[in-house]
Parts: sequence; C-alpha cells; structure tokens
Amino acid sequence: MPDNITLRDIARESGVSLATVSRALRDDPITAEATREKVQAFAKKLGYRPDPAMQVLIERRWHGRRTNEGMNIAFIFDGRGSNAEVSRGWYQRFRESADALGYILIAEDLRDYPNAQKLIKRMEAKGVTAVVLSLISEIPYEIDAINHRFAAISVNVSTWQPECPVIMHDEFQAIEKVWHRLNEMGYKRIGVLLQDYPESFSMDQRLGAIYCRHHNVRPVANRVPFHLHDKNSGPDNPGIQKWIKRYKPDVILGDDHEEMDLLKSMGYRIPEDFAFATINLWNKELTGEIAGYFRDNVILFERGLKLLNMMVRTGSNGSAQGDLIEMVKGKWIDGTSLPGKSASKNNTA
Repeated sequence: MPDNITLRDIARESGVSLATVSRALRDDPITAEATREKVQAFAKKLGYRPDPAMQVLIERRWHGRRTNEGMNIAFIFDGRGSNAEVSRGWYQRFRESADALGYILIAEDLRDYPNAQKLIKRMEAKGVTAVVLSLISEIPYEIDAINHRFAAISVNVSTWQPECPVIMHDEFQAIEKVWHRLNEMGYKRIGVLLQDYPESFSMDQRLGAIYCRHHNVRPVANRVPFHLHDKNSGPDNPGIQKWIKRYKPDVILGDDHEEMDLLKSMGYRIPEDFAFATINLWNKELTGEIAGYFRDNVILFERGLKLLNMMVRTGSNGSAQGDLIEMVKGKWIDGTSLPGKSASKNNTA
C-alpha cells in the first residue's frame, strides 16, 4: 500500500469533496454520520495516515487567535496583469484545497498596495506566516522583501521569476511523453502549435523538448517546424493557416484546449482534417473530448504547502530556498480529438 495517500485520494474514491473528507476524518458532526462512516472506511481501506508534519502547521497557534483556526497563508497575485483571470481561477480552487487541509488562504492583490513594505505590514496584521505567489508576468514594484520576510513559494513561473522556490509542471517531460504517445498511435507528421511567451522559463523547457524530439524524427521530411503564435490570435491569423497548408501535419500538438478552439474557429474539422492533442489539459470537463497530458495546478499548490510547512518549522524564508525548482509530472488521458491513426483521414497503411 502506498504511503503517500492524501485527502484528495480519499475524496476521489469516496465521491465527496475535499472539505467533506477533512470534516469526516475529524468526526465533525456537521457532516452526516453515514457520510463520516463512509469516508472513514475508504480512508482505512486506502491505508491513509495523517502527515505528522502537516499536522504541526494545522495545530500552530498565534497569540489572540481562536484555538481552532489554522495557518494563514497569503495568495499574492497581480490583479491587473496579463494573468489576472488565471490567478483568480486558481485562488478559488486553491482555497477549497486549503480549507480541506486546515489552512486559511487570503488573497492579496499587489496593485492594492504602493510597495512591498505596505503589503508586508498588512499581511503581518492578518497573522500571515507563509506566502504563495501566483503566476506573475511582471511586477508593479520590487517584491523580494516579501520573500525575505516570509516562507514563500511560487506556483508555476512566467516571464518574471521570483526569489523563492518554484513548484511547476515538468514541461520538458510533457512534450516527451505526448510525443511518444503520438508515435505509438501511428502519427508521423507532428506539428507543434504553441503560444509565444518570450523569456519564459517554461517556454524554454518546451522548446528544448521539441528540438530533442525533432532530432530523432525519421525520415527528415516528416519534421514539421513548430509554429509560435500570439496568445490573442483570432481566426483571421494567416500565419497558422499558411503553416498548416504548407506542412500538412496529421496531428497538431497545442498548448491547451484554446488552440483547438482557435483551429475550429478557422473552419478546420478535428479530427477529420487532422487530429489534436495538448500538453496542458487542465480543464477536467474536457477530459475524454480532448486528448492530452493532464496537469492539475491544485497538485502544485498542495506540494507547495508541504514545502512551506518545512520552511516555517525550520525558520527558513523564501529567499533562502530561492534556487529550488520542483517539477511535477502529469498523466496522459485519451480523447476523441485523437483517434488511432488507422481511423484518421491521412492513414496510408
């Protein structure tokens, strides 16, 4: 039996929410007795054991706080930056996870403060002990002081890289795994269509993996040059259409489902004209429809909580661990956008 069973595993098996699992395992009477017994039975079956280190943080106290309150963690984002909507979506999902694990997640918008010192004072007043940085493309002012003051981690990284540990998806492995899967299914002319994020660490990883895969494509005539497009590209983008017409890929590998939506808006039929897969299948509602590498940002957040746990207990701040990057694997999920090659339009067998 694996020794790393989490509340998320129990929630998945028992068919209830994370918050319900958390309450049931604490025997909280707010949850129906039948539900508590059901969850506890699944926990026992899976071999769940509470993480002692996690419990240390959950039980932590501050002067003047109620004894049943958990640890305050600030979620810092740029409310007017290019990733503002992404960050707001993350916050809603991260907060549910934090609640289930006994933490209190507090959203803080960088734009609400004139400088880092004002934000630090505000967080201190709220009893914040640790910080989670969201995806930030550029900072409105210098914020390294936050990483010096608090235990801090960043979930993913954009063009701006903070001075603290980064928990991110393994972009290189995502390309490698998906490429191998496409080859196994019989696809030979793989066209990669990516949104262009200049000076992005994750983009460097993706391009590095593509170059490695291209090097091994045989015959050389099957090497389809990758195509980068602006993230705001619309159906009138001539570059994408010219690229498809010239190189005739039998499958397009995109960033996420937005590329498939874009291609459909241009009039292409998927999978009739060409198949489609993604390296970033983050929307669970699209699993089964779109084939790709599923990656859950909540998993990154929860891994980050464990690291913050260690940092708080050892008195370490974000800057002291600033050279750490932890990469997390995803998993492949089949979908109707990617039929077996024998069923595809371009099959020549």
